[in-house]
Amino acid sequence: MFKISQILEQYIKEYKDIIFEEESNNSKIFSAFNITNQRRCILKVINKIDKNCKDYTSFQRQIKREEEITTLCQSEYTINLYKKLETNEYIIFELEYFDNTIFKYIQNNGPLNGDLDFFKHIVHQIANALKIIHQKGIMHRDIKPQNIFLKIINGENKIKLGNFSCSNFVKDNPSEPIGTFIYSSPEIISETEYNEKSDLWSLGITLFEIFFGYPPYGPEPTPDIIKNIVLDDKNNFIIKKTNIPTLDILFKRLLVINPDIRMSYNEFFNYVFSQDFMKKDVIYVNNNKIYKKIYVNILKEPEVKFKLEKPEKTD
Repeated sequence: MFKISQILEQYIKEYKDIIFEEESNNSKIFSAFNITNQRRCILKVINKIDKNCKDYTSFQRQIKREEEITTLCQSEYTINLYKKLETNEYIIFELEYFDNTIFKYIQNNGPLNGDLDFFKHIVHQIANALKIIHQKGIMHRDIKPQNIFLKIINGENKIKLGNFSCSNFVKDNPSEPIGTFIYSSPEIISETEYNEKSDLWSLGITLFEIFFGYPPYGPEPTPDIIKNIVLDDKNNFIIKKTNIPTLDILFKRLLVINPDIRMSYNEFFNYVFSQDFMKKDVIYVNNNKIYKKIYVNILKEPEVKFKLEKPEKTD
């Protein structure tokens, strides 16, 4: 039977209140309390000898890269790596503790289209995280609500981006499909070479889901539905409207199928940190010819209507 004490071996005395949280492909996640440093933490336990791994050398390289990038990206906007422990079979990352994710939050509380201040706060915090990552020449490659972490500190919502297990350096010119399919960019789905703009597509899907409660493909998208949309050479992704001009434009600029004309990082940062971002008036839009033209076209487009099925009540 699996026991965390067997994995931690010589390190077990350093931790207490160890609770299993979840399991991924090659790792197990635990919450714990570090007795020595008097802090709550997350223990990510990775099996170094993954029996399902076809390319062991590549797997080992991926673990090393995750440690390197997590350390390199440490900031007030990203989940911090406290230290790495190692046994014969396992690598254990002790990570900063967060008690919630945005995914779980919107599942329990509903989408954030009714709380614009909180939504704007999330956009700004993730933008700050992406600014750091982008400046270091890194792609996250798995941006999604499950990897945006949340906790309340002194009555304020603290938001951080985490989980760098899929991340890589832009200079490596990766082309392999990776990440979570529903948030993957068209270039990743089509298995062509991609760059940091792939993260901006994933961000667009993520923010849309946070705002509306489901991705722009609909509440229950299948892989075929997604492929039919993102591999459409018409490059016309019609989405649901927010009725907030600057936000509608943001989604329209992020969710551009052709990465060459998709919103750039500099445009994204300048746009979301503008004092007019998320205001309901159209002054900012009308004063900018490019955005005014985009918004006029958005208003002309038919809005996608999705039928949302209410979950059945259970006893």
